[in-house]
Amino acid sequence: MRFVAVLLMVVPLVATCNVMEGEGIVLEDHRTLVPRPAAELRGGSGYSRLVQPALSVQRGRYEFSCLLSDDIRFQQHDHVPGLWNITPDVTRSDARYERQADGWVRYSCTMEVLADGTHDFIIALWGHEKVQFASLSLKRVGSDKELLQNSDFTTGTSNWSTNGGTLHWHRSLLPVPPRPELSGQKVTYTTFQGKEESLNGFEGDELILLIPDSPAYNKQQAEALLAKLQRSWKYYSDTIGKLPAERTTQLTIDGREYRNTKPVLAVVHETCGAGCGMVGSCGIETVPSIWEQIWEKHLADKETRGLFEYEMGRNFWMFHDQLHAPDVPEYHLATAFATIFGFKAGVAAGSTTDNGTELVDWTDSFRTAFNDYLAAPDFSILTKGGQRAEKIHGGLWLYLGDKYGDAFYGRYFRELAKQPAAKTLNEATANHIHACSAAAGEDLSEWFRDRLQFPGIRK
Repeated sequence: MRFVAVLLMVVPLVATCNVMEGEGIVLEDHRTLVPRPAAELRGGSGYSRLVQPALSVQRGRYEFSCLLSDDIRFQQHDHVPGLWNITPDVTRSDARYERQADGWVRYSCTMEVLADGTHDFIIALWGHEKVQFASLSLKRVGSDKELLQNSDFTTGTSNWSTNGGTLHWHRSLLPVPPRPELSGQKVTYTTFQGKEESLNGFEGDELILLIPDSPAYNKQQAEALLAKLQRSWKYYSDTIGKLPAERTTQLTIDGREYRNTKPVLAVVHETCGAGCGMVGSCGIETVPSIWEQIWEKHLADKETRGLFEYEMGRNFWMFHDQLHAPDVPEYHLATAFATIFGFKAGVAAGSTTDNGTELVDWTDSFRTAFNDYLAAPDFSILTKGGQRAEKIHGGLWLYLGDKYGDAFYGRYFRELAKQPAAKTLNEATANHIHACSAAAGEDLSEWFRDRLQFPGIRK
């Protein structure tokens, strides 16, 4: 039986140009963009596939790489590369993206093949218009033998075919130049809803902030607000121990389209509520009315209202598998996580902790809810969901942080990330209790069982 190897790329439209063979473009920083032979796979809805048939592989580890015309990131459900319809499936690790001196972006990863066989090698696009790539390579670890034929497309499209979509060959394709750094320029941003909005862009080392074009928002204060938000982002990354999955966004600057992988915080006319953050990956949007409150709070030098920091909690929520209970879906901790750690992220950036402030008082209500639960524990409350359960979950995190110090959280989330995916409520609570115990440096199983009436105590 023949199997099929899949390289899945989900990418937006990019702007490229062809030049005469051997020509290049010198940038302002004296780097030269170098053209290469390249293949462009065009599709649309559904899959478009570039195929090289009958590739023989053996069980073992392989190194894959390719050059991309600009910055993209492969997402959670992409398979770059993979083996289709093979059991067990391949595993991928050590994915890296590196912009080269010649302007191309090199993607590489290690692929482990768990069974011998002959497979079709496929590059597959799902639902996007086109992608350009050059210099593909697949080699067994420790070997210099290239397994792909015409991997650099120097002889056109020989050895390649398509299954869906169309293939176009570029004898000499230039990569897209690096995106210019943003310091107040006008930017056309494509929203989560697929609509285009014209905004002013400001960029820091960690984040991009896109805000309405208005003289009310001066450059100096916008950059100061961005600096606050970056400190909050750093609090999350330091506490969780890793960053959310990178998400590719399309930005148009001075008429040129760029793929961008830096996290974007954007003010748009319509999103999925007052604020919207991608779960487990980068990207946050809010609406103008909330942005006005954020701006006013910033000018008052008190806080940033908490919206962006809360939605960062959506981005950094990477623990669904460990803490979600499929058999009791009402039991969940994601909202409590965004609330508590969004507040702490704001404080880390300089937001007030004075009582009488809305966010401070709201967070204190979580402490009160947990203290009430300690006085009369009833685990069924947590299985019903709702705001009361949310406050108890959040209050528990605050209680443990107050008792063991803020370093508790970093230890907790690093240990939690090592736990297996939960299939039941008992397994979800067991993961939670185990991570809490590891972070506290003592076994908290009896306390969770006897004082909090939690199930799922590991033997």
